[in-house]
Amino acid sequence: MKNLDEQYYEDGHVSVAVNFAGSDAYEMIPSEIFGHDYSSNYSIGKVRIFAKDVSGLTPQAPDDMAIKIVLTDAEIGN
Repeated sequence: MKNLDEQYYEDGHVSVAVNFAGSDAYEMIPSEIFGHDYSSNYSIGKVRIFAKDVSGLTPQAPDDMAIKIVLTDAEIGN
């Protein structure tokens, strides 16, 4: 993500949401959705999304999804 520069990393905010086929809403993560615990982290130029199977069944990859990443300007709070 070339827009995720040092200014966003230091002073901004990064939000991540997922949308699965057939759903009419984006779900903000971190969240538990359809037997997977989703989380994310970021660094300059990168956003990583993790999905951990928590269903208690045989682990399976999550379904295909659309990802929305929003960068928001903010001011450092210190």
